Amino acid sequence: ARQSGGSYDSEQVLYDQVRFFIEPEGRCALTAPRPLCIISEYGSEANKQRNRAGFAKARKIYAFKDAAEKFVYIPTAGPHGYGRGHYRRFRRWLAEVMPPNAGTPESTGRRPTVSAGQINATKTGRVFYTRDLPNSRALFEVNARRIRTPLAYGERIATAADARENAGKIVRTLRTLLELPEGKFAARSVRPMGRAKLAGFAVEKLALETDPGVLVPAILIRPAAKAGAKTPAVVWISHRGKGEVIRARWGELSKLLAAGVTVMAIDYRGAGETAPGTDLSFMGDETSLNGFGYRIGVPLIGMRVRDVLCSVEYLRGRPDVDPNRIALVGDSFSATNPAAIAQPRILTEEGRETIHRADSTAPAVTVLALALDERIAGAVTRGLLASYASICAQGYFYHPQGSFVPGILRHCDVADVAASSAPRPLMLAGSVNGLNQALGASAGSKGHLSRTARAYRLMRSADQLDIAPEAGQAKVVSFLRKALKAK
Repeated sequence: ARQSGGSYDSEQVLYDQVRFFIEPEGRCALTAPRPLCIISEYGSEANKQRNRAGFAKARKIYAFKDAAEKFVYIPTAGPHGYGRGHYRRFRRWLAEVMPPNAGTPESTGRRPTVSAGQINATKTGRVFYTRDLPNSRALFEVNARRIRTPLAYGERIATAADARENAGKIVRTLRTLLELPEGKFAARSVRPMGRAKLAGFAVEKLALETDPGVLVPAILIRPAAKAGAKTPAVVWISHRGKGEVIRARWGELSKLLAAGVTVMAIDYRGAGETAPGTDLSFMGDETSLNGFGYRIGVPLIGMRVRDVLCSVEYLRGRPDVDPNRIALVGDSFSATNPAAIAQPRILTEEGRETIHRADSTAPAVTVLALALDERIAGAVTRGLLASYASICAQGYFYHPQGSFVPGILRHCDVADVAASSAPRPLMLAGSVNGLNQALGASAGSKGHLSRTARAYRLMRSADQLDIAPEAGQAKVVSFLRKALKAK
């Protein structure tokens, strides 16, 4: 097995500020002329060339300070972690820039006989380990054990009154975790951006200012309706944007419009028109944006829930929409992974089969918004991550970080959030576990939504919950028409 000294390279530690080689030059300028060795992994030839070009600029800074020999760049083809060759090269450089004091005896080259117990500082804190290294309990295992301990949710819920009380606790907790205090979430302004026609239906282009300076693009498609009539409405979201919703789901949208339902597709912040880039990988723009939310203390997923709630409130204020018949759809366009993954690994590494990253942000935003606004009539999700705890059941997960609610597992899980929406209509279609595998396809995932089903039974509304392995066009349209009492 390849010996490794760590799971993160220099680019990942400094992260997005480093990736495009703007910050490294400034950092190197601050470091020069002191010795600096950068070991950087590259995943492709193009990435290798970008790395080389960026660090060539850093080397120039050292040359300006007459210290070119004190800077070294050691590339590695990855995957994560570095082997003996990298360490040998590093030690040679270190000996050059920090030679031993005069009179220091030369090393014999033999390693001292020191037991692992004498040099290991902790038995539980290793972030990365292999089976042949000591201290087999890693930080992941410690966290996984904590997740398996009894949590605050689901205690003594035996009646409908218990279910309602627990739902209230969960909603209050979500408001705190998402930084969404109780109150009405109304757009600060709504800017009309033009009108159009789509397959004979009237289209309004809008921009909702949901936070100061934050514009949420929206497309509102109106059905043919009598003057003065108030129609039901659906807010449809997908992380791939409203354009993909209209292209890929037009069959469903057109049937809802024919049934007299107004459709509003929005790009919550960081999606569609407002996406920071097209890179949805683990090291991509979406992860960087989510990290920014952590740094300012307001999770990105909470901001996106705000965008949805503001959109719903906008519809309620329209004279042509029934404020009590508004539903949500959180859509996913991602393929799922097979029940048995031949080579589990992080998504940045190539392997024996393709691993699909889940498109689970919009479904998560949907169930959260439904829980927080009790006036929303119902919801449909496709591809929902059914359990945050399931990402702790193994050493890998295949979901965007933007779909996670920081700190939620101290209080509840996805099933409990969904349960808090009872007795309103809710369809959870094609839900997945932490490895983006369909529920029931892998051991241990069948019961992820059992607490949701139990709450609906206690509330005598089991017929309002549909947990389905998948949902085709006709099924979704039928469910929404029934939930909205559409024609």
